[in-house]
Amino acid sequence: MSSTEGEISAHSFYSQTFEDHMVMLNTCVIYGNQLLSARLICSDKSRTPLPVEAFDGVPIGPHTQALEREYQQILRT
Repeated sequence: MSSTEGEISAHSFYSQTFEDHMVMLNTCVIYGNQLLSARLICSDKSRTPLPVEAFDGVPIGPHTQALEREYQQILRT
């Protein structure tokens, strides 16, 4: 991550929910930081790269909740 002053730093965040991770990345952008890379590391040590351009500072919660509702509806049919 690059700060508004141009300082580059690495950060890690732990949560059991995917949504918490998305919120944290968006929060970094909201505060003026630039994400240089992002990835999820699973308990088996596998790494999933995330597209940093997807994190624009706009809250993602309502979108993931709507997607979850649609997914649940599909599973019920």
